[in-house]
Amino acid sequence: MRRVLCDRLPQKNDTVELPVLESNHLIQVLRLDPETPFELLDGSGHYVTAVWERHGKSVVARALQQPQTDSTRLSVPLQLMMGLLKGDAMEWVVEKAVELGVRQLTPILHEFTVVRVEKKGPEQIQSRLQKIADQSLKQCGRLDRLQIATPLDFYSATLSLSAGAHYVCDEIREGKTLITELRSRPLPTPQPVTLWVGPEGGFSPKERQEVMRNPALIRCHLGPLILRAETAAIAACAQLQGIFYEHRNT
Repeated sequence: MRRVLCDRLPQKNDTVELPVLESNHLIQVLRLDPETPFELLDGSGHYVTAVWERHGKSVVARALQQPQTDSTRLSVPLQLMMGLLKGDAMEWVVEKAVELGVRQLTPILHEFTVVRVEKKGPEQIQSRLQKIADQSLKQCGRLDRLQIATPLDFYSATLSLSAGAHYVCDEIREGKTLITELRSRPLPTPQPVTLWVGPEGGFSPKERQEVMRNPALIRCHLGPLILRAETAAIAACAQLQGIFYEHRNT
């Protein structure tokens, strides 16, 4: 079923005006007939089945049911602190993070980050990645948005750690693997689990020392092979999502 995002969901038989971009996509790109039902999502975990109608120059959605939710289509308490990557690689990470149930993604500026943030500004980067996340949300059927935070400096991020467990996935293969660490510790639910993945080139020696000095950061690795940063992020998220799935079904 086709999906459309709207900030507010109508009650059964009520209507809500659709955002212009969403209505254009629904009618001009998807070419959906007015009688064909689609899912209207609020991005916060709820949806209704609806059809569209024209009210003058506006396009509205009329709900065919009361708003509903589905816990199997919601995110897991997983945050990704992702070293900001160039172009397509970062967009790919965002898309797959949505599909893997990541709840929040914060782009991190490392010493080896090659993206020039000052050229576009952190707010514009955040806005662009949020749009990509929202499109992926509609495609994969998830109900709640992946929240994209404004890019943050690595050292600033380590000074204000959120509650829960923090796993730093280092390309240097020392200590335990991520999956071993995850299986040896209880999930700190309802607190989130946070994964840290570096940029192209990995963590700098100074950043690695900062990680080792901070007892709240659990340093681990992802196995014997060297992974690209975007591959490492998806591999780590997939492992943790599997742990959450096991935990949810036990």
